[in-house]
Amino acid sequence: MLLFINSDDQQQQQQVNLFNHLLFEEKIRGFETVYIIDLAKEQRPFRGEAEYIHDNHGFYSARYLPTQTPQIMVVGRQGVRQVYRLTEFLGHYLPPSAKEFP
Repeated sequence: MLLFINSDDQQQQQQVNLFNHLLFEEKIRGFETVYIIDLAKEQRPFRGEAEYIHDNHGFYSARYLPTQTPQIMVVGRQGVRQVYRLTEFLGHYLPPSAKEFP
């Protein structure tokens, strides 16, 4: 799974923190490896369950062509299988009372 973000956007930072918390709590399962690919100008410190990649040369964005950030892509050997907006993806894992996330 690839999660494309732009950490220059404070709201996206909050959404990624929530995503990371759900990974830590093992609420999100079924994905071998999760990569957070940051398209921001500056690399940010990151601690969490996912592997952080600062895509400062645009390798991943050129290869996978995200149409927006934040965006999740589920990839396999044959390429991209599914694409989600992060808010749409998180909505499946949050209780109804917590749907008002950043």
